[in-house]
Amino acid sequence: MESVGSYLLMASFVVIHFATLGDDSMLDRWCLSSYSIKQRRQWYRLISAGFVHSGWLHLALNCLGIWYFGTLVEELVGPILMLLFFILSVIGGSIYSMRLRRFDHDYQAVGASGGVMGLMMMSVMWVPTVKLGLFILPVMLPGWLFAVIINWASMAFSLTDDKHRISHEGHLGGAFWGGLIGAMVMMMVFGMVGDIALESELDNMASEFSLNSLMGPFGSNPVSHEMLMRWMGMRYSFDYSMSWVLLWAGILPVGLFWLLQEIQPSIFKRKWWKK
Repeated sequence: MESVGSYLLMASFVVIHFATLGDDSMLDRWCLSSYSIKQRRQWYRLISAGFVHSGWLHLALNCLGIWYFGTLVEELVGPILMLLFFILSVIGGSIYSMRLRRFDHDYQAVGASGGVMGLMMMSVMWVPTVKLGLFILPVMLPGWLFAVIINWASMAFSLTDDKHRISHEGHLGGAFWGGLIGAMVMMMVFGMVGDIALESELDNMASEFSLNSLMGPFGSNPVSHEMLMRWMGMRYSFDYSMSWVLLWAGILPVGLFWLLQEIQPSIFKRKWWKK
């Protein structure tokens, strides 16, 4: 079955959500809790928080994100790497959230949004021709522009004083680490294949420099050959340059946002917009 990893991931969200309905304390035991992690050393919460959700709408939106972005990433690198990248993005989102909210007594959050954001960043970076949109907007935006807007909006909303707000910090952390993973994978591929001078050379090089050879047994998906051809063909194109726009305009500010708050937290006052 195609995209088996993505469907298993969505199924796990649904099964775990039903389990939380029958056990009210499960959400408390699995959520990201800065107090429980720091004081009780419950490190598993860095991952478990990405598999529990606060409601059906929250669950549906994250499943929709996996359906869009998880399946695309899985087609390119296979199910094992897709799941690994998702977990790394969830952990990155959790750590990022805890650092930005480190002065809160017990910051809590749930949801797979960090992992979904990481997969979204990989998707729009690897396939920059993709177009995305929001339900409330009738227009489709270029994927790189959509990601830049989401990241900048998340930085702004993370400073709001809404006590029941979405974990925008988790969105930022997932996007940051997912984007870095996506950039490293691209640089690894291009660093191995070198400059491409003639279109006729692609077929001769594909067997040696495919994503399969790069990823080993994890990249066994046959689509990897086609993806490599697409990447090499886009290397000097406008579409491919948008991947680096995403890196510098979408990921770098998120990293600087984190760094500035580490150096001087008083720069960012969270009560500039009260709801």
